[in-house]
Amino acid sequence: MEQQQQDEQQDVIRIQNEIQKDLISLIEPLLESDAAKQQLTILSESKESWVFYQGILDMIVQDTGCLHDLYNDIYWELIHCLVKSINIYSTKWDIHNPHLIDSTCTIVLKIMEWLSNNSSAREFLLVIEEFHGSSFISLSTFTKISLISLSKNALKRISVEKRFNFLKCLIPPMIRILIDDEKKQQQQEELNAQQEKQRKRNDDQEDDEDEEDDQDEEEEQDDKSIQIVGPEKEETLSQQNSDQELCWQYPLSSVLDFIHSFIMDVKTLEKSVEQQHSQELDATAIQQQQHLLLNALFKILSLEIVSLPPQPLLLNGNPLICMIGECLSLLGVSNNYILKTDQRFRAKKREMELEDLYFDEGLDEDDFEDDKDLHFDPINIKKDQEEEEEEEEEEEGEFPEEDQDNTIERQHDLDLSYTGIGYYLYLLVLKPTEQYRLPSIQSPNSILLSNLPYLIRLLQHKSYKIGFKAIQLVSFLSKRIKESSVQVDKKYLFNPVIDDPVELVLGKQLQEQNTLTTSEGQKWINEQASALLDPQYHLLQLIQCIISFLVKCPVQKIRTFTYNSFIVLLDCLCPSARFNVLCNLIGTCIFPSFTGLLVHIFKEQINKAWLSTDAEYRSYFVSPKILEVVQIPMQSGGNLMERMDAIMNGINMYRYLLIRDKETNNTGVWSKSKIMGAREQSLHPLQKNLLATQKEFKASSQGDEAAMQKVLKGVSKMGMSDQLSTQDIQKASTLVVHHIDLALDVIDRIIELQDTLTRDD
Repeated sequence: MEQQQQDEQQDVIRIQNEIQKDLISLIEPLLESDAAKQQLTILSESKESWVFYQGILDMIVQDTGCLHDLYNDIYWELIHCLVKSINIYSTKWDIHNPHLIDSTCTIVLKIMEWLSNNSSAREFLLVIEEFHGSSFISLSTFTKISLISLSKNALKRISVEKRFNFLKCLIPPMIRILIDDEKKQQQQEELNAQQEKQRKRNDDQEDDEDEEDDQDEEEEQDDKSIQIVGPEKEETLSQQNSDQELCWQYPLSSVLDFIHSFIMDVKTLEKSVEQQHSQELDATAIQQQQHLLLNALFKILSLEIVSLPPQPLLLNGNPLICMIGECLSLLGVSNNYILKTDQRFRAKKREMELEDLYFDEGLDEDDFEDDKDLHFDPINIKKDQEEEEEEEEEEEGEFPEEDQDNTIERQHDLDLSYTGIGYYLYLLVLKPTEQYRLPSIQSPNSILLSNLPYLIRLLQHKSYKIGFKAIQLVSFLSKRIKESSVQVDKKYLFNPVIDDPVELVLGKQLQEQNTLTTSEGQKWINEQASALLDPQYHLLQLIQCIISFLVKCPVQKIRTFTYNSFIVLLDCLCPSARFNVLCNLIGTCIFPSFTGLLVHIFKEQINKAWLSTDAEYRSYFVSPKILEVVQIPMQSGGNLMERMDAIMNGINMYRYLLIRDKETNNTGVWSKSKIMGAREQSLHPLQKNLLATQKEFKASSQGDEAAMQKVLKGVSKMGMSDQLSTQDIQKASTLVVHHIDLALDVIDRIIELQDTLTRDD
């Protein structure tokens, strides 16, 4: 290790010497006087690097310096050498102590700062842009951050209306500084996951491959469910920022300071244009920069380094998020403008995709323009519906007036980050500051339903801390929505057909799901991109994303909070929507471990409806409609151990119905045909499968090695540790036998109840 450090140090010294030689070879041909040449020779022989660079600084900066009027002749090469110097002399820079900078590096920065303020601004920026796009040199984090402030110095010297192209080139590399760490973490996580898969694959190859093992392996490949996180994987929420989170405070501050500075200039120019009634070109230049800077702000809001820290990162003692709020305020964008931008962009993007598809068929532009059915632009649609003018005016009222009338805005449509808008909504609703105020004219209902794509994107994020912000929003808004007030069409509460993406782009009608089981092409949409789905499906997608989040979240308190929020959200749905969505979820849930909870929720809804006088509520949850749902968890087949919670809750719910509805038979559960159907289709097959499974586990509990190996494989497929001792396997098998006994006992009691039937159909 020591030898490696010594080798690295020698490499650094070698590169430093090479850069000094390059600078000398650049400067020496420009010097005419012997005194200047002698001065350069003395500097080159100095053993202290800071002395050398201080001499170069004096030569360039001082009015009498020998390079003061000549540096332009070697301008590009000089900047290149200086940037390389910053790179190599900042190797020991610590991001946690950003202001502790090497003395030599400080002098080089002074040279660069003078050049950025006094040389050609355009030429300086062009050199900097070349570094951002270069693959020949890898810039350190310190160098990249330093170039931000240096670029700002030069860009400030260019007139405001002419800055757009430079900003367009400079801002993306700045944002990339902030996401580099995220990419490294993702790569490390992927590497760890691959290593774990390889380890399991090697373990599987060592197992005996008899016929039963092959069948088990096929079942394992088909099983893609994810178990609810167990105690061994629990995490706790930290209330303090970690060192890893604090280290991004300085880079974030630098980027936001850059953006804030140019937003201030755009604001000043905008006022000047309004006062002097300048030409449209100036207004367009303003609009371009506003949208560019707005995109950058929402890209920053979407980053984990902004949204994950439990405590806000600071800039000069103030939360960085307040700086973002001030930037948005200076840009003059309304909350409604930001939250509605996505609708305009998606309509525009969809039309562009359709145009490409149309041209692929060999048709020309005139054919596309004439085919009005292929245009999704709300403005064009409204023109084609002039007969419904009054209704159109109401619909158009949902959008800000400036969005409809200002053609400049439509020229530069925005593609804001969904995660960024979702976090903005979180700040708007749950973290109000002077910059963020919730408009009183918006109801919680409209806020929730209008912003489903952004909440979904937060829930789909790989970090549960970001997903939890969406859960908090859903909880906050759902508690303020009147119970049973949200109406949803039945067909949008069942899983859509996900087959051909082109069909979604063309807007073809999605097939309605009529059965409780998921057929080919009909699947959960918790991982789908919201923009590719019919917006009517977004509420179902939100519900499925909440379930997915709840199953995967490693923090028990957050899971409890999420479950309670899920129940409140369900209560917001009207009885028909609540019934249909639970019907779909119980029949198609991709998480067997959660199906039991869904059955329990359905039973609670039945109990509430029985005590209610609401006719609509009772027409769904105290009616023959519920029998089809009740039968689902009682079906045999699949991995019975995974489904044990659902089975127990299902047979208990069926027994509850038999007892509760014995006198009135409101649900038809006591009809002879229903009794016989339940026995033949559910109870007897389930009883047979449970007895067979119990036999295997009983043998395992008694020490049968073959049975124990089979049990161990079943345990590993359920996401539990397969590193169990023989004693642990026997104890677990005994416990399973006991649970199956309980289920069989409930089935026996159900059959006893059914035998008391005296009523005919």
